[in-house]
Amino acid sequence: MAATSAAASASAASPTSPPPASLADKQPAHVTAHVASVENRRGSLVLLLDNGQVWEQTQEAAADMNLHAGDAVTIDKGLLGTYWLGGRSDAVIKVKRTK
Repeated sequence: MAATSAAASASAASPTSPPPASLADKQPAHVTAHVASVENRRGSLVLLLDNGQVWEQTQEAAADMNLHAGDAVTIDKGLLGTYWLGGRSDAVIKVKRTK
């Protein structure tokens, strides 16, 4: 009986409560920022930007990004919610926002 009333409460709350927005939903189509710090975690770059955002590499890069603190970077939204980060070279890497 308690499970039924909990399910009823949950379904009653859903029409009035919007689902929480993901970071990707809040992300503009284009970001320009400077790298505050670069970490290498398990072979993936993790970038803290000067605007407070944190982005993590999600697939192997075709070339060395050679990013350092102070470098300008751009992040552009691609198809199907993907994001691509470019920096000091012509190379880009696929990234996701973690903060």
